[in-house]
Amino acid sequence: MSNSIRDAEDQPLIERQLETAKVTFQIDRYDRLPNQDLCICIDAKSTLPTWLGIKPSYRFFKRQDGSVYY
Repeated sequence: MSNSIRDAEDQPLIERQLETAKVTFQIDRYDRLPNQDLCICIDAKSTLPTWLGIKPSYRFFKRQDGSVYY
């Protein structure tokens, strides 16, 4: 695994087919805190309808030891 940093726009999409729906995910490291923890965002999109068209976005922080917190 490479340690290089890419812009959010350059992150590859992850695609999965779940029964009849295609779901895509984009994972981005959008910031690094002074203590070196990473700020991670996962955006999910699909053709499934959602209330008001809102799609989920998950944000969390990852420590150097691999543990995460919100």
